Amino acid sequence: MPSISDRDMQLLVNYDWPGNIRELQNIIERAVILSKNDMIEIAPLLFPSKDNKTTPSREERVVGLAECISNNILSR
Repeated sequence: MPSISDRDMQLLVNYDWPGNIRELQNIIERAVILSKNDMIEIAPLLFPSKDNKTTPSREERVVGLAECISNNILSR
């Protein structure tokens, strides 16, 4: 069973939890799944880094859309 540091436990206790208990449950489940050792990390899940892009940039979306349109036209 993974453990949690005192610092991360304080993050859980002090966080506002706008999504109520379900948000808390989802964060803990995600932390356990993503843990690489016996210690789960909460901070990256509550406060994601801007360097850690989960959504494509505007330019990437435009290129992706252009490729999709081009492929659609060529397949006809």
